[in-house]
Amino acid sequence: MTDANVNKKSIYIRWFLLRFGLVMFDILAVNLAYYMALVVRFYVHDEFAGLAARYIPAFLEFAPYYTVCALVVFGLFGLYNSLWKYASLSDMNRILGASAVTCVLYVLGTLFFVMRMPITYYALGAAFQFVLITGSRFSYRLLTMERERFSLVKRHDVVKLLVVGLGESSRTVIKHLEQDPDSMAKPVCVIDVGNTAFKGTMVGVPVMGGADKIPHAIQKYRVDRVLVADTLVSAEERRAIKEMCRKLDVPVQDFSGYFQSAPTRIPLKFLLEYVEGPVVIENGDQQTRYATANQAIASISGKYIVASVYTLEDAVCIRLIQDVLRSNDTQAEWVEAYQKETGEGISFF
Repeated sequence: MTDANVNKKSIYIRWFLLRFGLVMFDILAVNLAYYMALVVRFYVHDEFAGLAARYIPAFLEFAPYYTVCALVVFGLFGLYNSLWKYASLSDMNRILGASAVTCVLYVLGTLFFVMRMPITYYALGAAFQFVLITGSRFSYRLLTMERERFSLVKRHDVVKLLVVGLGESSRTVIKHLEQDPDSMAKPVCVIDVGNTAFKGTMVGVPVMGGADKIPHAIQKYRVDRVLVADTLVSAEERRAIKEMCRKLDVPVQDFSGYFQSAPTRIPLKFLLEYVEGPVVIENGDQQTRYATANQAIASISGKYIVASVYTLEDAVCIRLIQDVLRSNDTQAEWVEAYQKETGEGISFF
């Protein structure tokens, strides 16, 4: 048996064991959820005699049939096919949809084939089941993220980053750095240039108010680099921040520099979703000013990617290049055959 076959077999075995483990957990979870609902319902009303005499037998009678139905519904919603290491909001929506369907099936099944159960029992059971199923799927992702974060903290070559700006753009930068496995930058503090009364954390990073707190934050958190991430910081404020950091011998990277050095191309629409205030779009020799990012999104047709970002007076200026889709030249013969057969064109994204 070749190494490739051995590796393929080991991957299949691992895939089977993970799915089998999920199925076994789901069997336990869907029954435990409704049993917990019974206990909580009758514990509140102190009616354990009625619980044991009437509802426990009904629960046990319907449990095998509901278990099979729940597993089928979970399979139809793709809860055994996802890579839960990368679980996202769409996966949460599928879990919510599967939970809603199984809740309806449980209510109808008990009404028609067993007996009517208390309304609070149905509600509590559905809620407990959703929590258990969601926890089983997202716990792996959370553990993986924490393990990567811990390994990053233990490394000696970590670049401690001070993020200037409190808003969506700063949050985007922090989340991008945390999710990039190749990034050595670790945000350790956020500076609120507007000096609002907000005190606390943003995405788990402590926040300080006022640009005058930058020297204190650099000293306290032993910052290696400063990143200006707020799109609304004026040119004058940026110069003051850079001068302040120059005196402290700490490098400064601007918002535009961050996006220019990003490993992937950034679509215009993605960037505009996180920009607040006036926007100037620079396309070739033409500059167009918009009062808001939403106006820019509504007015620009076609696909563009961001070449650079900089500030222009009170606005964010975005320089664009057009994103042109081209057919894959290495499969030109296949494309021609497809076009002749179907009469339709094709593009590779």
